[in-house]
Amino acid sequence: MQGPTKATKDDAAQLSDLIFASGADNLTQLLQVPAPQKVQDYLLYALQHSQGQFGYDNQFVLRYDQSVIACISSWTNEMSAQFRQGTLDSLMYFFGIEHCADIFKRSAQLSQVIPAPASNELGVGHLAVLPDYQGHGYAYRLLEFVAQQALDLGKSFLSLDVGVDNVAARALYKKFGFFEHSQPDFAGAKSNLYQSVSFAKHVHLRYRI
Repeated sequence: MQGPTKATKDDAAQLSDLIFASGADNLTQLLQVPAPQKVQDYLLYALQHSQGQFGYDNQFVLRYDQSVIACISSWTNEMSAQFRQGTLDSLMYFFGIEHCADIFKRSAQLSQVIPAPASNELGVGHLAVLPDYQGHGYAYRLLEFVAQQALDLGKSFLSLDVGVDNVAARALYKKFGFFEHSQPDFAGAKSNLYQSVSFAKHVHLRYRI
């Protein structure tokens, strides 16, 4: 098996299932669609385009026998204009103006629950491994890959947020070397938001490069 590679347009169908599995609750809450399948339909659409948060150019994959078995994504605090425009274009095309206005409001709330990476961090997300391949070290390989990305970019940490109820994921990150990182200036607002919105509670983790 070769190492992680950048995804392609042809990976869209497989990636849409993996990315949905990596954060189904938050994606469904953020997009506010009547059925989970609608979220996956959006992901499938977005992943057929190169730019944006869910564009294939922002996803990295592991393959086994030509099939995608795992994925991960990373980003810095300085998102390019192309990244922002790609995200906006896919949402506007798929959901329309009125629904997008509500998505943007919820996105602003979510950004207070799950903060953007700091200037010395590389943010990590969309980490998922197909069930049949879990427990074989593939998640570790992807985390090692983004750790090298962070090193190449001159970052000091990886950062991510994981649901407090996701026991398996928290154990994996702890074993890899992540530690809980509190944010004192952020804690009060975060607590209040959890009482007013239905995003799942998260723990902010860091890994020192």
